[in-house]
Amino acid sequence: MMAVDGSMTGAEMVVWIEQRLLDAACTLAALPAHGLRPSSKGASWGDTLMELEDLLTLTGSDVIRPVIPSAAAISQMDEALEWVSWITDAGQRRVVLFWMMVHPISRRHLFSWRDIGSRMSVSHVTAKRWHSSGLAVITRKIFGQVNFPLSKCSKMQCF
Repeated sequence: MMAVDGSMTGAEMVVWIEQRLLDAACTLAALPAHGLRPSSKGASWGDTLMELEDLLTLTGSDVIRPVIPSAAAISQMDEALEWVSWITDAGQRRVVLFWMMVHPISRRHLFSWRDIGSRMSVSHVTAKRWHSSGLAVITRKIFGQVNFPLSKCSKMQCF
């Protein structure tokens, strides 16, 4: 991971933020979703998440579950999810949140740019541009660059 200091270019800053948002999305997807509603009669033994060592000994018939996120990963996830709230434009924020929906094991995005554009009733090109603009808002806020150029962000090939 690159150092977060003044030596990064604008493109590197955006890539760093994008990676932190992806890591946050993967951490959120790996958190257990059981036990969120009142349960009926039954045993209090819930499902457990697997440790990394257990994943290495799986056979084809075993159920695969994501690795338990560390406390540090959860703290970083909380920080990165707060960044998304800085995006004031609702369309840009929704596109960034759609992009953050990932599979907990494969880390693949659940929606393609065309799917995101379709759900937002815009073209996939517009969805990508809104995503880039949303990342630029976060970049400006974190790195204090008031004049961060949106044109460079939207033309980057890293998305």
